[in-house]
Amino acid sequence: MELVWLTNQIRKVLKLPQINLKKSSINLSKKPLRSKYYSKNSAQCLFSLCRFFLKPNPFSSHFSLTCLSGSVLLSCLLFGIAHADTEWSHERELYNKARAALNKKQINQYNKYLTQLTEYPLYQYLVYNELRTRLSRSNDEEIDAYITAYSDGPLARRLRLAWLSQLQRKGRSESFLKYYQDEQSASLQCYYLNTKIRNHQFEENKQQFLNQVRDLWLIGKSQPTQCDPLFKWYEDQGYLTTEQVWERFYLAMDKNRPGLAKYVAKKLPTSEQSTAKVWLEVHSSPKNKIRSKSLLKDNHLNRQIVRHGLKRLARKDLTSAHNVWLDIQEDYAFGSDLHDEVERNLALRAAYRHDERATAWMYQLPKDLVDPSTGMWRARSALRSLDWDLVLRGIAMLNEVEKAEPQWQYWKARAFSEKGLQLEAKLIYEKIANERSYYGFLAADKLSVPYNIVDEPVQYNVQELEKIEQTPSIVRARELLLVNQLTDARREWNHATQNYSPRQYQISASLAHQWGWHDYAIRTIAKGEYFDDLGIRFPTPFTTQVNKYSTKRSLEPAFIFGIIRRESAFNPQARSPVGARGLMQLMPATAKQVSRQLKIKAPSRYDLNTPGLNINLGSKYIRDMLKKFNGHRALASAAYNAGPHRVNAWLPEKNELPADVWVDTIPFTETREYVRAILAYTAMFEWKLDQTPTRLSVHLQPIPPSPKS
Repeated sequence: MELVWLTNQIRKVLKLPQINLKKSSINLSKKPLRSKYYSKNSAQCLFSLCRFFLKPNPFSSHFSLTCLSGSVLLSCLLFGIAHADTEWSHERELYNKARAALNKKQINQYNKYLTQLTEYPLYQYLVYNELRTRLSRSNDEEIDAYITAYSDGPLARRLRLAWLSQLQRKGRSESFLKYYQDEQSASLQCYYLNTKIRNHQFEENKQQFLNQVRDLWLIGKSQPTQCDPLFKWYEDQGYLTTEQVWERFYLAMDKNRPGLAKYVAKKLPTSEQSTAKVWLEVHSSPKNKIRSKSLLKDNHLNRQIVRHGLKRLARKDLTSAHNVWLDIQEDYAFGSDLHDEVERNLALRAAYRHDERATAWMYQLPKDLVDPSTGMWRARSALRSLDWDLVLRGIAMLNEVEKAEPQWQYWKARAFSEKGLQLEAKLIYEKIANERSYYGFLAADKLSVPYNIVDEPVQYNVQELEKIEQTPSIVRARELLLVNQLTDARREWNHATQNYSPRQYQISASLAHQWGWHDYAIRTIAKGEYFDDLGIRFPTPFTTQVNKYSTKRSLEPAFIFGIIRRESAFNPQARSPVGARGLMQLMPATAKQVSRQLKIKAPSRYDLNTPGLNINLGSKYIRDMLKKFNGHRALASAAYNAGPHRVNAWLPEKNELPADVWVDTIPFTETREYVRAILAYTAMFEWKLDQTPTRLSVHLQPIPPSPKS
């Protein structure tokens, strides 16, 4: 009855005709769940019904069923979300107090709070944290009890791994073997195998055991110290062969880890250590050492050293590397594999550097030597030289899957157009102009037709949403977000969704979007392979800050939104492997430089997680890049990602270059994809903000030659 009443209220507010709810996808006969854990109440039902009634207008970001006002929709959303946030508000407060008490080692106070939280979804986190504080004094029974009780979430595995490390430190081998599973940690793997040796438990499957040790050895990086005793045993027992030592040496050198290679070389026979020394010298100084007298003899090791040296030299001095190759290739019996590897590497390096010899070298490579990446760079080298016949030839040499990709269909049409085959070009442009993508938009520009942007939200019924919403790990993820344990929230979400079907991913993405967890909504909808829910994929949080600083910098808000979408997917806490932080992924050094220009206090790394500050600094930096590159958005975007010094190096040397060609011949895959994404996302956010998308061609004016030329 509660749902029927709500339905009537919505119908009255929206002035809708009577709807036969029995035929709808919402099962109104189902009794609402009222349990403490998963209550379904009027607010949540109101939200679901609002979503059910609203039908998106494909030509606008507004909803167009009758005259639904934004305030009605906003009330619907806020009422449901506000209730979800307050449902456990008292327990949430106690939980935070319990955490604080535990951190202060106020155990009596902690226990007082704990007894009031036994039904709270995050109870197990308190127990886990308390166990971790006294792990060295715990016992197998406590650990077993926790793992058994909470096996439905990620904490059980985390505790088991922590317990394994504790057992390892204490030398409790028998218990370690009991808890050990096939782990990814090299440290635990090595300790496990060492334990097997000490307990004489490896003889039964000895070859399998030795293979495991060998696989840990044959890694091109340093392994944990826990592996040292294992490797010593392996060597002392005579299992470590000279071939295995050389193989690890190769791996270390190819990974640019000369320190490890130097250590490994000590295990070679004395007669071969001098060869390893020469290799290390060639690695550090290829131009001076690659013609060393020690390399005059033609043998397998010297051929490997020359190959490695040429690869290193080509990165620094392509012409010298090519000249050396021409001089010495007849002096060694390289064999087809090594010979072809050197030829391919030189050709690719020329293509990356936009060397004028690249096209000839790339198209001289034998067909069986060209992998997908090389094949695409072959076509790109022809693009850079504007040789449209070779572009068509390069595309024709791609495999069928690659040929059909919008990228290469677009370039096929461009080549046809440049050759005067306008009808053939038009047919291809028409085929891809309907796509909502960078190349689809470029094709639409060529045809002077509107961009095909249609929003098709994920459709689901209440039962489907409830099933996901009530999953224990999803419940915990929501609570963890509300108590600001973001890393734990991600772990719970990943645990819950790891085996989802595409349909489940789509619905769970809708749920994350309702929560305002935009980066995970975007990530999850992508896993569901559904790209037409534009509300989920292109949200507009932080609107106040974006509008403020885009106005201050004379930038379009859609451009800033596009950068944020690509950089962090709207996650203020985002941090890259190299240390970039926040919504616009600023490096701390860049942030300090910009803050000096703005005459504000230099931010700490953690300050960069503040949305307003991050957008302030990021918008100033992109404005500086636009100024540096005369307002050219593609160049400025590339500079924001890779640095202005690299963009200067990528400029054409003599004549101006079509901007679409320049973008697609950027040497860095990340930057190439980044620029395309920024341009396309900006158009999407213009549409989202009820603006007519600016054509990409407006931002793709010809690229002028480098001022150094």
